[in-house]
Amino acid sequence: MYENWIKDLKVGDEVATVTPTWCTRNYSIQKVVAITPGGRIKLDGGECYHKNGVRLGGGGEIEPVTPEILDVLERKRLYGMLNFEKFKGRLSVERLNILLQWQEELTKKHLGG
Repeated sequence: MYENWIKDLKVGDEVATVTPTWCTRNYSIQKVVAITPGGRIKLDGGECYHKNGVRLGGGGEIEPVTPEILDVLERKRLYGMLNFEKFKGRLSVERLNILLQWQEELTKKHLGG
């Protein structure tokens, strides 16, 4: 699917690594640190990929970094920051109610429920 893109890769380029799970695809952004004469691609995370983009040993592949992948990663980062567990026991009932109302408004606006 990305054969031409892979052929044009060079050291220093960023790629998206894709690790599929049973219900989603997990992404990370890594840099190419080496390309062997045979076409194998080594990334700064230590992983190696065949010249067709499939991880050595299977279980993943590389893709071009796209706006969609960057959006998925940014959403994941922001969702992680929305962990209110760290405030447990520190917020007043009033502030907790404000957060609950905010969550309910967002749910109605964006999820229709």
